[in-house]
Amino acid sequence: MMIVKIIIKNLIILITIILLNYIKMNINKIIEIRDKYGHQSSWGIWNDKVSDLSIFDNIDELKINNKCILVGLNISKKIDKPFGNFHSGRNDYKLKYALKDTILWGSYITDIIKDYAQKISGKVMKYVKDNPDFLEENINSFENEISEINNEKPILIAMGNDVYKLLKENLKDDYIIYKVTHYSAFINQYELKEEFSKIISKINIE
Repeated sequence: MMIVKIIIKNLIILITIILLNYIKMNINKIIEIRDKYGHQSSWGIWNDKVSDLSIFDNIDELKINNKCILVGLNISKKIDKPFGNFHSGRNDYKLKYALKDTILWGSYITDIIKDYAQKISGKVMKYVKDNPDFLEENINSFENEISEINNEKPILIAMGNDVYKLLKENLKDDYIIYKVTHYSAFINQYELKEEFSKIISKINIE
């Protein structure tokens, strides 16, 4: 009986150590992502007030989902605070509503084109068309970024036609890619949530 108790105690200790190491790695990974990509990306987690970034103060309490990545085209303006992207625009509330209470809440969100602030997507697409080396550099950088989030080929959800076009032209053989209307378009939060719901019904992530 004593031997059984000792074995159970040791198993509990072992499981606790494994869980603590997992949590530590998880925290360290989020910090690493924040320091490396935080002014271009974020996570699909919001406070009641969309622009309130204090939700990222306690990194150890974040419930993130790295199996699905939402992809935008580019930043429209310089992002001053880490993880501030997708948390400061006037239409970001639609994205929050669309992901709330779904398996996509906590997903990583980033832009495929980095360090190119431009509000007009047509100008972005013209620039990448005229500068193929710039596009290739950004595609490679994007793949490196998402491999740091999930090295098992996450599902990609393009937000808007332009980023969907870039993803399909460059990465269609390597990833499963879906598309939703960009949240800044003429669409309300209910319609956007419905689009995400249709995608969720097709994918299998926990």
